Amino acid sequence: MPTSLPLVTHGLTQGLSLVADLFGDPETEVILPDLAWENYELLFQMRAHCKLRHYPYFHDGGFHVRGFAEALAATPGKAIVILGFPGNPSGFTPKAEQGRQIADLIVRAPGPLVVVLDDAYAGLVYEEGLQRRSLFWDLIERRDPERHVLFKIDGATKELFFFPGRVGFLTSDLTGEADKALESKLKCLGRGTVGSPPGPSQALVYDALMDGDLDVQVAERVADMRLRYKALHFALHDLDTDLLTPLPFNSGLFALVQVDPSIDADALRKKLIAEYSVGTIVLPEHNALRIAFCSVRSADLPTLVHRMAEAAESMRTSGDTPIQRHP
Repeated sequence: MPTSLPLVTHGLTQGLSLVADLFGDPETEVILPDLAWENYELLFQMRAHCKLRHYPYFHDGGFHVRGFAEALAATPGKAIVILGFPGNPSGFTPKAEQGRQIADLIVRAPGPLVVVLDDAYAGLVYEEGLQRRSLFWDLIERRDPERHVLFKIDGATKELFFFPGRVGFLTSDLTGEADKALESKLKCLGRGTVGSPPGPSQALVYDALMDGDLDVQVAERVADMRLRYKALHFALHDLDTDLLTPLPFNSGLFALVQVDPSIDADALRKKLIAEYSVGTIVLPEHNALRIAFCSVRSADLPTLVHRMAEAAESMRTSGDTPIQRHP
């Protein structure tokens, strides 16, 4: 299917910012899972003043398709749907059958819908039977151009393991005169925020994309991430404490660990840094910790999990860390 030419952006975040600036306003709802990257709130709610409508991410160990359907049905008028698989912070990708169900729901929705596919972690899928291809390609074959506008946002930062690169790509399903009009607006917005991405990073990404050996090199890095994923998966499911519960994860670069309500996750995070040399990210509203296994060698991941369990048990024993209430 024909698409627009990718517009180069200053990282994936600028691509999201451009969509928020162009389509967001106080009358627009943004449909998001309850486990979502915090930058979505900054970009779409704080910057563009949209309303956020959340739905539960998980149900019975899989993606909550019914929750997504209910959020769509409850959203009147124009809406922006943001989907990202593999997800951040979840490290989760739905099964292929669930991917088809998600696409069906979007195609049947009365709209108008702006559908944003955040493909930051595209290709980092480690189990069989998952939705491997971006939903952008499934939707573009079936969407109604009168009711749907699709955006695919990519970044060399993750897909090429070029973390400081800050080079992204924004692609739409529009062609012809509509594409020209959209491109003009996006260029104006881009110049009004960042101007242009850094030249050296662009040159490096261009050379990488022209390298005939690129797929082999990326496959090697993905294989390494798969080893780290497996090591963490086994360690988390062999936990010897009931204070930490791993949430489903099967892809991407992250995993979430639910902390028992008797312990404050942020207090545990601070203890892990100060006493165990372990760094994690806290999700206060879920009382959970995010592990970035992309930053830890496979051999060290069991030790990381052991230290988390040891720290949690020591907090239970001390009894001096009641749950804190976060606004």
